[in-house]
Amino acid sequence: MTRTKDFELVERLPVMPLKNTVVFPHQVIPLAVGRQKSLNLLKYIDDENKIIGLVSQRDGSVEEPHPDDLFTWGTAAMILKKFKMPDGSEQLIVQGMYRIKILEYMQTEPHFEAKVIPAQENVQSTVEIEALVNNLKMLFQKIVDLSPYLTSEHRVMVLNTDDPAKLADVIASQVNFSVSEKQDVLEIVNVEKRLERVHYLLNKELQN
Repeated sequence: MTRTKDFELVERLPVMPLKNTVVFPHQVIPLAVGRQKSLNLLKYIDDENKIIGLVSQRDGSVEEPHPDDLFTWGTAAMILKKFKMPDGSEQLIVQGMYRIKILEYMQTEPHFEAKVIPAQENVQSTVEIEALVNNLKMLFQKIVDLSPYLTSEHRVMVLNTDDPAKLADVIASQVNFSVSEKQDVLEIVNVEKRLERVHYLLNKELQN
């Protein structure tokens, strides 16, 4: 295994493109799967291998994306549950695990599969990071008070999250940022810069 400052083991993962959705580490989210390539991917998933790469499309209107239509960064996720629907589609419950960077696509048929590098995050506690964490929690509480789609459960979840890297991701996954804004956050490996970006986006949300 080779290890660098930011990344660790290169691995090969099946990749599922996402339309208008960005999945973060730690996030549990339902996904509707209807496209043939994605359904093909699910045929290869078994009880021993339930980890897939979730990568957002640059343009959600593209029905049959190619590798160039997908962002370079995504999230490795565990399939928690899988349900077959009467119309032939499937419903998934997935949990984001860690950031991945796509190195190259090894195949595009019958489903996408790529070599990826998991992001290695090293968080050091500093005065600046502690201040950002406190400010983010304060701003998030203001947004909960103003937003009908956020509940007291969201508030409690954020207030109980002390890990700076996780906090930025939890907030970004819950607030109605645009897909491009969420993707920006996902692509920031440096935790302090990620906190700063979410801080900026929360302030922007409050001004709207």
